Amino acid sequence: MAKVRCPCGRQYNVSDEFLGKLVKCGKCGKSFEAKALAAPPRATATKPSSRKPAGIRKLRIGDMAVHRGLISRDQLDACLEYQMVLNTSPGEGDQRLGQILVQKGLLKKEQLARLLGQQQRGAAEEVAAGAEAATKAADKQRQADSPVSQAQRDKIRASLEAATRKQAERAAAVEFASEPGRFAWLRLWHFGIAGALAVAAIAIVLLWPAPAPQRTLVAYLESCKVDHVAPDASLAVPGLSLDVRAFGDVRLLDKHTYTYADELKAFEGLDDAGETWADLIATVKMPEPKKMALSLAVQALPASTEPLSTKTLTVTVQEASLWMASKPRGMGMYRDRDVRGFVLKVETPSWSSGWKVAACLDIGAGTTD
Repeated sequence: MAKVRCPCGRQYNVSDEFLGKLVKCGKCGKSFEAKALAAPPRATATKPSSRKPAGIRKLRIGDMAVHRGLISRDQLDACLEYQMVLNTSPGEGDQRLGQILVQKGLLKKEQLARLLGQQQRGAAEEVAAGAEAATKAADKQRQADSPVSQAQRDKIRASLEAATRKQAERAAAVEFASEPGRFAWLRLWHFGIAGALAVAAIAIVLLWPAPAPQRTLVAYLESCKVDHVAPDASLAVPGLSLDVRAFGDVRLLDKHTYTYADELKAFEGLDDAGETWADLIATVKMPEPKKMALSLAVQALPASTEPLSTKTLTVTVQEASLWMASKPRGMGMYRDRDVRGFVLKVETPSWSSGWKVAACLDIGAGTTD
């Protein structure tokens, strides 16, 4: 049997005895000479390989930051857990790990930009390695199917090298320093001076002691972490008990100093007003911020200090903002939220409490886990 085609396009299978003779097309009704059609070349199907070329690296921002000592593995795990909570919460959107690391103060924007540049260079190397492996596989298959001239191979290889160079040039655009060239010694000198000044500034910032209220708040929260036996009671007023899993971004806000000489004198002149600090707060009029500060401060006063025997009292309140994942000690659920902290110092003419943590109040809904 042979396959023949009418000029109208209709094909037929005919016996070999009819080849070279006139046959009639059943579609158009015209006669045509039966000529066997040439068999199409057999194509060898090649199954694309799903294996990745050897040497390809998958660079992740978190792993790169840990490898370079910018963050710890525990910090990375905490941020990944925080990212998972955000990405599964309605309305939060897609939160990038790099943004979270910068938001939590674990990375600076400049460090994140450098890591992204290194990640892009790794992607360029991955593309080049994949293209090189694909080209080798294609060359091998073409050699098995049909001969290819050396000139064609050279042309393909030149195209691949041009694409690789272009990708490398794009990756080099994020580099912070270029290759030394003409007048390189002058540029290096300038960069050296700038680098030395930057290192000196960083050292000053890192070594300069934090204000006493901030040190007290940080030290108390460190003592509240779950791997410690109990919070340091000397750093806080009675009744403040927390289990802290993580905290950060501690920033000092406003500081206020209140003196209560007039309020103590007014309370002393009242008849049947009582004798305790709670009676003073309930009966003597004062602005709400001043009343709140006194309510926090009386928890730090010794039991022997009574308002009728105190001529003057000074309370200094330092506010701070921070975030932390915590729960009341003994409860079973942690909450990740923004917090307003209050650190205060109480002074009388003969006694001073020193800085103590008075409260950590929620200012955001946060998440639970």
